[in-house]
Parts: sequence; structure tokens; C-alpha cells
Amino acid sequence: NYAYLSSKFAGSAEELGLPTNKLIPGVPVHRWNQQLSLNVLDRFNLRVAHQWFDQIALNDENTVFTPSYHLVNLYVAYSFEMEKLALSVDVFGGVNNVLDEFYFDFLQVNAGFGRYYNPAPPRNEFAGLRVKWTIK
Repeated sequence: NYAYLSSKFAGSAEELGLPTNKLIPGVPVHRWNQQLSLNVLDRFNLRVAHQWFDQIALNDENTVFTPSYHLVNLYVAYSFEMEKLALSVDVFGGVNNVLDEFYFDFLQVNAGFGRYYNPAPPRNEFAGLRVKWTIK
């Protein structure tokens, strides 16, 4: 999906002391999300998610912006049944932030001392095992 949102200060903004015709901070103008999910025989699952964020204004005057960035996450899983034991087992893993992008978490609009954001986590990997026992 694609989202376009160009929200600007207008109308009574000047009366409130806000700059007119400036982007409202904290909102990207362009954002693009896509996801590919592949399931094979209800056993194997592959999911790749991609997000692109346009630069984001961090103050009312629009003098400080985040850079735009791509965020890619990967998830794989394999499931199998052990019918005699009434168990189903899922083995899964993935990588968040595959491209190891520097991006922003928790924007602090109009923050003091130049601290407009907290950095988001770098690339990280995860893995797990899920066992389900069904009592019949």
C-alpha cells in the first residue's frame, strides 16, 4: 500500500503563533508498505515485509528532518506434526532490519537540545521452537 499525507499548518495557525504553510511535524508525506507471504503445504512459511518512509519534519519550522529509510524484515517457519504423540512443532526464525538501516523510533517533535528521536534497534536475529500438545 502507498500513503500520501501532506498536512500543513493553515487557517488560524498564524494567530496561534505557528508557522503557516509548513508541514506538520512527525508525519511522513510519503509511505510505502509491501509484504510477500508464501505458504507451502501448510508446513513452510516465508514472509518478507518492506516499508519505506519519506523524510519526516521534526520541528514546526521544518528546519530539521529525518532521512528517508527502508526497513526490511524476514520471517521463516516450518511446521510438522507428530500424530502418535499428539504434538505439533513449529521451528521459526527471522531477521528484523535486514539492511541494518539507521532509523528512528519514538520521534520527539520540537524537542529541546537537538534530541528529536531515539534510534531504533539495529539488525537483530531471532529463532524459536513452539511445541503444542493436544489432549484428545
